[in-house]
Amino acid sequence: MQLGIFTKDASTGILSGSIRTLSTTVDHVEIAPSTKRSKESPDFRVYGPTGSDFGAGWNKLSAEGKKYISLVLRDPQFNDGQPLYPILVEGENNEFVMAWEAPDPSKAPSRPAVTPGQVAAAEGLDEPALGAGKRKSA
Repeated sequence: MQLGIFTKDASTGILSGSIRTLSTTVDHVEIAPSTKRSKESPDFRVYGPTGSDFGAGWNKLSAEGKKYISLVLRDPQFNDGQPLYPILVEGENNEFVMAWEAPDPSKAPSRPAVTPGQVAAAEGLDEPALGAGKRKSA
């Protein structure tokens, strides 16, 4: 799924564009080069229209040897508040395409189902009674 098109300013290295999902549009997004403080530090920071920092990016190389930028975006409006992991791939005429692909559940590690009783036992507590912790209406 294409999320946006970004253009690169040759003098600053800043990528500018908009992000569009099915439910959200964020205009005036900037992906700016960042000073690396360590090997793991991001190569880019992602800024919203108000200047808020809502993501980071790392230069990567695909198995085929093609350069791309791996991003993580954190905003309550995206993905039900969960981080979104798109990539930025260089296209033509100094344009970069932001794309996202839904994770393949068959490749994700499975998580065992945990019951409230198992959580309570692990924490050394008695099993909570049904309805415990629910707010009572007035």
